[in-house]
Amino acid sequence: MWQRLLIVDPGERVSDLLDTATRAEVEPVLLFVGNPPAAVLDAPVLVEKGLDENTITKRARDEGVRGIYAASREAWPAVAASAARLGFPALAPGKSEGLLVSHAQRLRAHHVDCIDSRLVNDAAMAEEAAGELGLPLRVRTAGWADPPRCMLVKHLADLPLALAKVRKHSASKRVMVQRHVQGAIFRILGYKTRKTYLPLAAVREVCTEDAFCVPMLRWAPHAGEIDREEWLQWARRAGAALPDGTGFLEFECVRCEQGILLGGIQVATGPAPIDRRLVAHVSGTDLLEQGLRLAAGLPSRPVRPPHRAAAICWIPSRSGMVDRVKGVDRARQYPGVRHVEIAVRAGDTLGHVVDQASRDRIGYVMADGTAPREAIDAARNAAGLIEVVTRTTL
Repeated sequence: MWQRLLIVDPGERVSDLLDTATRAEVEPVLLFVGNPPAAVLDAPVLVEKGLDENTITKRARDEGVRGIYAASREAWPAVAASAARLGFPALAPGKSEGLLVSHAQRLRAHHVDCIDSRLVNDAAMAEEAAGELGLPLRVRTAGWADPPRCMLVKHLADLPLALAKVRKHSASKRVMVQRHVQGAIFRILGYKTRKTYLPLAAVREVCTEDAFCVPMLRWAPHAGEIDREEWLQWARRAGAALPDGTGFLEFECVRCEQGILLGGIQVATGPAPIDRRLVAHVSGTDLLEQGLRLAAGLPSRPVRPPHRAAAICWIPSRSGMVDRVKGVDRARQYPGVRHVEIAVRAGDTLGHVVDQASRDRIGYVMADGTAPREAIDAARNAAGLIEVVTRTTL
């Protein structure tokens, strides 16, 4: 049975959201801020000058929708507040900061071990945390509106600089100081649905070995590479320990000698486009389609295990002004390559890759294979064929 869903602030994503809503058997009602796109849209269109809890609540009631979906981070706080008033529990962004720290005891009660972490406001608190946790440490952003930023600290003398750099990207100026744990990094992607958690995919990633710890390689293992049932049970336990509500929830964890340790919890309006592409390619599961169904009060689609392995490798570059990009056609023709995304253009100015935003300005290669190593090698080799030619700007 199709259900009506209010999609708030769809912006330039409107065409994709409409196509996905059709596949999800959701009847969308679009609420724009300002002027809607000039294109003719096959859905009811509402326009408001601004968004607040009362406006969204009134529109939702008038339209008789069964749920509300925030299509942008800007709309998320008002949407979450309105959804709560209407009995559509949503994960509230304001309560998501520092979930790993605030819910550590509850997580452990659900048999989910966490990496020791502290929320700090200033240098004195950071030094105190370093004394308790020991070195090396990771200093990272923790707020729902903060861009992902992380720095590895191996020496206490480097802590003030790392703290200052990460705090620049924190709206609340609170950051997380965390014990650094060596091991295989996994991310579990899924949705919290009121009291339970629906894990949809597990991806692995490898970060740069410098102080910035930027993920540069990510792959979706096929069913034979990981113990899928073990990860599903772990993720369900972790999700059940967190606040009630419906929304996208991502766990960052490390498999090490101590087992599976939870290192980060990210609450978001929906999946990152790159994760959506990766998961859809290996299993046919559309993460956004699942989210629209859950937001509308519909049951999730059956989740199929990955039938192939796929990998994404981001393209390396040098700082400077971009003169041209070479080797793109060769990369697209490389065996196993399924997609090449080039975001950078001639005339752009690039800096060092210090976070995900600076990484994503360049582009990536996605490749697949019957085994993870085959997919990883293809993605890496094809990305290596692409050269971003830069010149100094001095």
